[in-house]
Amino acid sequence: MEAIATRAGISKATLYRRYKDKEAVVVATITAASGPPPTELTPLPDSTREGLTFLARNAAIATSGPSWLPILGAVFSEGQHEGGMASVMHSQIFDPVSAIVDRLVQRGIARGEFRAGVSADMVNAVIHGAIIVRSMLGEDLGEAWVDSLLDTIWAGFGAASPEPALRLVASGSLVGWRR
Repeated sequence: MEAIATRAGISKATLYRRYKDKEAVVVATITAASGPPPTELTPLPDSTREGLTFLARNAAIATSGPSWLPILGAVFSEGQHEGGMASVMHSQIFDPVSAIVDRLVQRGIARGEFRAGVSADMVNAVIHGAIIVRSMLGEDLGEAWVDSLLDTIWAGFGAASPEPALRLVASGSLVGWRR
């Protein structure tokens, strides 16, 4: 906190009047750099895909800013040394978005957009894990890439298509693809 106050040109007491601890400063920094995470989609979009696309595009925009990578690196570094940092990141940043993803996935299952038993945690991990990794590598996070990410999610988690997938089968001495 002393280094933050010095860099900001204020006293530590002034900093503590505004932020109760280092974790609060980190959350404020992330929010200033990327905007606050969505906490609700009301009403829910017409389709599960539309809602997930909205969340993925917001995450892509939030993590593509130039200040995001140093913040993420600092949080990961401090998270290894102080258990509170990871907890704060979860409660303030990831949990609100995860709750929306859970609602969307559960509704998607009920509507037949997703297969029964699809894990909202897994859908969330695929979306946000892919976005964070691409952001860390400095790769494109544009709308076309987000749409491709959602195509991949639908291929893996979406309701079964009426036509069965091809599979490799052995029949006698022949091996080939069959439906």
